[in-house]
Amino acid sequence: MGQAKSKCMNKKINKVQQKFESREEYFTKNGGILLEKQIALSQGQDIGAGQLRILREHEIKEATNDYDPDLVVGSSCDGIVYKGTFDDRIVAIKTAPKPVPNNELVDPDLVVGSSCDGIVYKGAFDDRIVAIKTAPELVPHNELVDLYLTDVSIGMVICHNSMAKIYGCCLETCVPMLMYEFYPNDLYRYLHGNMVMQKPLKWRSRLRAAADIAYALSYMHNALSKPVVHRDITSFGVLLDSSFYAKLASFGYAVAITPGKKDQIWPFHGIPGYIDPEYIETREVTEKCDVYSFGVLMLELITARDPVKMAKRGKDLVDDFASAIQRNGGKEMIDKIVLEEGDMDEIRLFEQLALTCVAKKGEERPNMISVVEELWRIQDHRNI
Repeated sequence: MGQAKSKCMNKKINKVQQKFESREEYFTKNGGILLEKQIALSQGQDIGAGQLRILREHEIKEATNDYDPDLVVGSSCDGIVYKGTFDDRIVAIKTAPKPVPNNELVDPDLVVGSSCDGIVYKGAFDDRIVAIKTAPELVPHNELVDLYLTDVSIGMVICHNSMAKIYGCCLETCVPMLMYEFYPNDLYRYLHGNMVMQKPLKWRSRLRAAADIAYALSYMHNALSKPVVHRDITSFGVLLDSSFYAKLASFGYAVAITPGKKDQIWPFHGIPGYIDPEYIETREVTEKCDVYSFGVLMLELITARDPVKMAKRGKDLVDDFASAIQRNGGKEMIDKIVLEEGDMDEIRLFEQLALTCVAKKGEERPNMISVVEELWRIQDHRNI
């Protein structure tokens, strides 16, 4: 009886061990995926790709003080961001929701639930049945791997001053870990965060942020032989440096498209409140999907209203603002900081451009080059 039980246990352990690979195997697998993504993006072009440092797992642990929770500066279902120190500089390090040892053994037969932010196991502790939630890194998570390595490949192939800079990545773990330049602020917190703790974002900074992000998107759409569509434009994907210059981030859902080709299929992705309604209907990814989301971001900048929270309440920032324009010129929805600091002519030009970007049909929207040029004109108007 004891031998039978032992054999059964060994089978389970072997079954679990097959799901885990050594650091070298992770490195080889993740490195191969990363190389494929680089080649697919660059199409053989040499546009001065950024240098990427390949980091060891122990270097990430040291930089984060062994994943010290006090160093966490952000988290979501697709990862945790730590503020760390590496080579005498402050960096941001993104990991899967919770790094765990690669060789940890957990019985997969005990899994009772899973989601993008973790796996729930049925277990025993102190003679009682408990539910144990772990990071998805306990089993290979292909979606997270693809997300992280796409982010890396974009950062390597497309370099722009208004894009978040990636320093390096660790390929030795199931889900790679990424290291970026550290930015102390993000647009979402300044528009929707605790205003008691910080001053509201000035109109001049909002206008400049819009121009910075538009410039980055324009570069993504035009720098390579194929346009690269970001697909994830939101205020929480826009970082701010210490001088409040904006940096576009969150490139994990980006795809390189062939213009005019109708049978291109990618997994559906969109953030409620920002997503292009034409994309919802057709599932066709074009540069105009980004233009729409950017138009929503522009409306968010002048109203300081959260599109995601509005969507959860069954409302839509675009529709509400368009209705306000019809009623009384939209002034009731414009943030008081913008009204106090901005010139009404430039505010009108800004909102008109935003409404053009969120036109229902993609063909009626401008391209990002035109958007950048118009935002520069608005900035010049301010400086006259």
